[in-house]
Amino acid sequence: MISVIVQPIIPDRNMNVTVNRASIGNQTYLNVGHTRVEVNVTSADGSNSQVYELVISRVQFPWSINFTNHIEALEYECPISLKAFYQPVSVKGSDPKQIFSSSCLTFLTRKTKCDPFDDSPFDEDWCVPEYEVDKRMSAVSVYCCFRYRGCTSTVELSELGNHSLECQYKPPAELDSKDVTGTSWYQTEFGLTSKQRFQFKHTLEVRAWEKKLRERADEGNVAKHLTSAKKEMINYKELVSKTVSYYEDGNSPVDALHKTAVDYALAIKLKPKDPELHFHLGVVLEEHYYAAVIYGVVKRIEEEGAEKLSSAEVSGRNDEIVSICRLHGFKVDATLQQQLKALDVEYHQLKEQGQSSKADYVQTLYNWKAQQAGKDGKLKPVVSDEQKYIEWSLLKYMDALSLQPQSWQYNFHVGRLLLFQKNNAAALRHLQTALAQKPADPSIRFYAGLLVLDQDGGLGPQTRYAIQYLQQGLEQLLSNLQTPDQNLLGDEISFLQPLNTFSLLNIQLLKGIFRLGTFLFNPPAGLPEKTMAPEQVLHFAADLASRSLCKYPYRGTLSQDLEWMLIEAHFTLLELLAHQQLVNEDLVTKRCQSLSALLKNTNLHINAEMLEIQRTVCQLRVETTPCNSNALYMLGLALMFEYDSEPISQNQYLVEDACLCFRASISMENKPVVGTPPVELTKQKWWREWKMDETLKAQQQHQQQQQQQQQTGQRGAAPSAPAPPRAGAARGRAAGAKAPPGKAVPAGRGAASPGRGGRGRGAAKPTTPAKAPEKATGKDAAPGTSSGFSVSAKPAPAINPVSFAYRLGLARALSRIDESSVEAQNYYNEVIKMAPEVHDAYIELANLLLKTNPLQAVEIYSKFPVKPLTTQTFDDAFITGEIVRLLMKYEKYDDKRLGPNLIAYGRIMGLAAIESYINALDRKMKTELLMKVYAGIHDKPIDDKELQAFFTFKHWI
Repeated sequence: MISVIVQPIIPDRNMNVTVNRASIGNQTYLNVGHTRVEVNVTSADGSNSQVYELVISRVQFPWSINFTNHIEALEYECPISLKAFYQPVSVKGSDPKQIFSSSCLTFLTRKTKCDPFDDSPFDEDWCVPEYEVDKRMSAVSVYCCFRYRGCTSTVELSELGNHSLECQYKPPAELDSKDVTGTSWYQTEFGLTSKQRFQFKHTLEVRAWEKKLRERADEGNVAKHLTSAKKEMINYKELVSKTVSYYEDGNSPVDALHKTAVDYALAIKLKPKDPELHFHLGVVLEEHYYAAVIYGVVKRIEEEGAEKLSSAEVSGRNDEIVSICRLHGFKVDATLQQQLKALDVEYHQLKEQGQSSKADYVQTLYNWKAQQAGKDGKLKPVVSDEQKYIEWSLLKYMDALSLQPQSWQYNFHVGRLLLFQKNNAAALRHLQTALAQKPADPSIRFYAGLLVLDQDGGLGPQTRYAIQYLQQGLEQLLSNLQTPDQNLLGDEISFLQPLNTFSLLNIQLLKGIFRLGTFLFNPPAGLPEKTMAPEQVLHFAADLASRSLCKYPYRGTLSQDLEWMLIEAHFTLLELLAHQQLVNEDLVTKRCQSLSALLKNTNLHINAEMLEIQRTVCQLRVETTPCNSNALYMLGLALMFEYDSEPISQNQYLVEDACLCFRASISMENKPVVGTPPVELTKQKWWREWKMDETLKAQQQHQQQQQQQQQTGQRGAAPSAPAPPRAGAARGRAAGAKAPPGKAVPAGRGAASPGRGGRGRGAAKPTTPAKAPEKATGKDAAPGTSSGFSVSAKPAPAINPVSFAYRLGLARALSRIDESSVEAQNYYNEVIKMAPEVHDAYIELANLLLKTNPLQAVEIYSKFPVKPLTTQTFDDAFITGEIVRLLMKYEKYDDKRLGPNLIAYGRIMGLAAIESYINALDRKMKTELLMKVYAGIHDKPIDDKELQAFFTFKHWI
């Protein structure tokens, strides 16, 4: 549907009604995301009017969106999904305007309400819907999403959905069985029959864990148990749809799964030769695993000497630790050492305040967190005891298969779980058998193709078919997203993850898509013309990962896998873009900015590989735009993050270079984003090495061009125009990455290798791109991106803004070099003047003063602009709490700031938080202050009758 007719019903015919300032009955054409419809109603006498706003949403389009104009592709690309905006919104006050898909911006700002690019705090109503952007974008011309299959049509974006449903080039609804039966492996393995040739040996037995399921349960009949199991599945479906972290005892999703498993186990006891019962028990057991990794409701932590906690308890403790870290000036992604430091400081403060019970609990948190660290202080890998459910599920699938060896379904699920466990040799037999029995099934094809690509030995004779099967699986997923199967969604059992293979929650599926994209860097010969380009597949991987992260309220480890996959897809696409022969410099800069913001706001544990990616991306952006103050700032942050991960003397250069980056950012304020690189940048070692490499490469290219011209001149032919310079050789961690032996990298597809370490990501590091003299066109251009520049004149360069964040970054870097740095204190004071609402500057400056002049820290905290009590936040409470703590510690009971801050802190944190202070003031006979504090906290006058009675009871009056 591309249009609607809005027909308001009015009680009085004489009333005047318009829809979007036009008469009723006209069509309203829908945008691809949100469409705002304004209905203006005027009274019969014309004295009153009212405007009603109606917002109509369209379902997100899953296929490629390939703009015909590369400038529009750059303008309308979401920084996170790397796809055209869906329901675009902007950050209020951002300059230049920062626009995202609405769900992506929500995801990016889930930890802190600050601009993800420049760290500016958000104003009220900071998220602004961009209906006009949606409208303009919807009218833009795009290629058919099946261009890779041969369609040459162009349509308006708003009509792309309808066109894709009717396009004659769309993937067939039913796959051709000959794609399987006509292959050499099928003829070799199965010949004229689809029956398996290998003997499946498995003993059907009742295991100890299965006996435990049958205990403490009353036996009935099979029909009764199956009815009960279906009811529990409906209950489970309702429970996991709720976005809550805690459940009542006996009424959690895992309880519903357990009851279902018990029913199936009892049914098996009554009817042990029914393969379907064994199979369904296996499905329920596997769902236990997914309930852990997706929803986080089953996972337990297994550690020697450590207590067992539920996932909800683990999440609750981690949330408490994050809150304590924020109270003591650490970020939400604080390292383990910083978390332990914050807990230690909180413990001693509580002890000083006489809150022994709370101090003991903080000590418990400290011990629990410390147990997760090894001798080197790094986090130990957390082992989930839910992994056993995968093993049990596989055994039940095997039980079912032993009873019915020719079942394609049982063979498929046995093969799928064997592949999950990396038992590729055994998985291959079962997946091939399932595919031979049902050759047109896209799910089996996808897993069989993934298995072939995962086999040792790299390229094999079946690789060509594997790529085709994987692409068909991707196409099936996209088709399902465009036209969901309502029967699947309403079924009691089919919604479970083991049976819903084409689900956005299936990380194995999404990783397979990413694997396909990286494998296509060096494809085998003989691929059909309808094969997608690697860039297109990687764009799908990024979009699907971001869509999954934004759509579902994850609480399990799956969200971390998806977030890492999104980062890898971003980085691999950036590598490809930076190594193209004709490169869009603007697009490289935008992608670098997007990925650096994504890395800065990630929920993942910081590791060496992530830090290296972050520094690589930030350096590439600086190489491309060395006068961009935000690019210099982001590089400074990346260097400081890397130093904080291991603050040893050998890494001192990192924080020193970070200082130079922040100084360069400040020096470039109010200057154009183009020009001569700042001196602070040219001093850095990595920059000098890069410039030297670029000079050597330019000399080599010049010599090659001269030799070509001489050879051409000797042959008497006219010299041809020199080829545009290619991106330089990779440097850094992946400088030696090469294509597999015997496989040349296709021209124009980049020099990224097909992957390393089993992750499947290209390893070559991006280098500064060469500007392209003209726009690159053609069928193989990356969808939704541009391969070149227009030669038309560009607008005047933008001017770098002034930002407090650059000074805050510099102050932090200087304080890491010298905690008593006067210069750092001066920059903190500058930040307080420029952005008085930013809590971090007060907290960090006060922390610098605590050791030498703690009462001066009170002066710093007191500069913070006081909000009305009804609007104060927990961040504000930290500052008021610190003022109270320091004044009480140094017995400044008559200080005028003590009373108001006690009231503010007590209003936010509760009376229990200031109980020790109340007792101390009571002992000092500060009754007048105490009465004012109690009256302020309860928002009542001192002469209130109830308060007067309480004061009399406390002997304050």
